[in-house]
Amino acid sequence: MITFCGAAMLLQGCGLFGVAGPGLGPIGPQINPKCAGIPNQLALTCPLAGIGATEQEFDNAHPYVGSSVVIPGQTNYVSLHDTNGLVSSFVEQFHANPPLIAGEARQETHGEMPPDAKKLFEKTIGTGCQVIEYKSAALKKLFGAQEDGVVVVLHSKTDTFDQNDVTSATINVATPETRAAATSC
Repeated sequence: MITFCGAAMLLQGCGLFGVAGPGLGPIGPQINPKCAGIPNQLALTCPLAGIGATEQEFDNAHPYVGSSVVIPGQTNYVSLHDTNGLVSSFVEQFHANPPLIAGEARQETHGEMPPDAKKLFEKTIGTGCQVIEYKSAALKKLFGAQEDGVVVVLHSKTDTFDQNDVTSATINVATPETRAAATSC
């Protein structure tokens, strides 16, 4: 027993048993448990974790950021862009099996909005895509009066939008437009 305990103590310093040891690098930031979860359902006192978040907060809240590796049943977050250090657009790639239907994809993307975001409309554009638009006072504070909207565009694998096979969503901070003005994917 003493040999096992002695070996365990030696291995602890090497990074086993949950203790960081030399050469293992820094331990990543810890998320406050009350601020972990779906971004739009977090308390207003929590930092934004979806659109409008710092890149670090976004990374803390999302697995597979920047990864192009397909993991069945998971979502990849790619093509992140920022404005003044805040996430202003990204693409969600859905790898659900069975594929997400449009309602599930809308629910998934709604989770990326700030808690105060209000849906303005959703509209299918011809046969190419579905557009959902939101408005948020929190984003207005961060990006300015002209950038207080978020446009979500849902796509399928092909150029024809299939409500039963949504494979990706492009999410962008934008100037809100009316339902009638939304005419392209």
